[in-house]
Amino acid sequence: MDESDKERLTQTHLEQIAANQDFRDIADYFSKVQYFHLVPQIIRDPGRINATPQDPFGRDFIAQMNATPKRTRDARMRRMQRALQAAVPEFESLEIEVDPSGTPHLKAGYRNWRSTSSTQYETDFSDGTLRLIGLLWTIIKAPSNAGVLLLEEPELSLNSAIVKVLPSMFATAQRSNDLQIVLSTHAPELLDEEGISPKEILILRVTDDGTAADLLSDLDHPMDNIELGLPTSDVIHQLIAPHELQGLIDSSSR
Repeated sequence: MDESDKERLTQTHLEQIAANQDFRDIADYFSKVQYFHLVPQIIRDPGRINATPQDPFGRDFIAQMNATPKRTRDARMRRMQRALQAAVPEFESLEIEVDPSGTPHLKAGYRNWRSTSSTQYETDFSDGTLRLIGLLWTIIKAPSNAGVLLLEEPELSLNSAIVKVLPSMFATAQRSNDLQIVLSTHAPELLDEEGISPKEILILRVTDDGTAADLLSDLDHPMDNIELGLPTSDVIHQLIAPHELQGLIDSSSR
């Protein structure tokens, strides 16, 4: 039937209001799922790719910030500024400045030995600073209604000390406990936060039958080690670390 009516192929039954009444809760759930993975190189040079609405990689990230009503934007920027002052050495202020062509830019002030702060724009920021700004803005602007935010490797380019407090930062920054944050990570130290339960950690391991996913709380031996006081990061590292690395060392020495 769909092959004879090509227009039917432009939407799924999940999208069609007339067709999804019996399972609209599922459609509503997926409509609230957001994905974010900021790429610093794209922010510095947004013309390198074509933009899509609400681009998850950051091409129109600064424009989205600038398009936010001023009162709301200023309140969010103040919260971000306090977090950045704690995380970035000598960081002092953050604002948006629009150039003569109408293009908005991020402008940061840094303390130095002079009486006035030194100024940097997004093209000067480190990858870590850009990623942290993106994470903070994404969490703070997330709707207060229930939804899911997907973050891919939020630890990239960040100092290990900052990585360890990311879960606390997320919990403090979000406006509602109804927002669920799901993240993928290769940084076990991110999981040492006391507020993270083993029931919330899904371990992905390569097996002969493909990738196996297990809740940490369902793995008896690792849980025994955690109950003995071993850090969660150490326990997880033992589970996911490749076991045969000698070949990698040998090949690189030739």
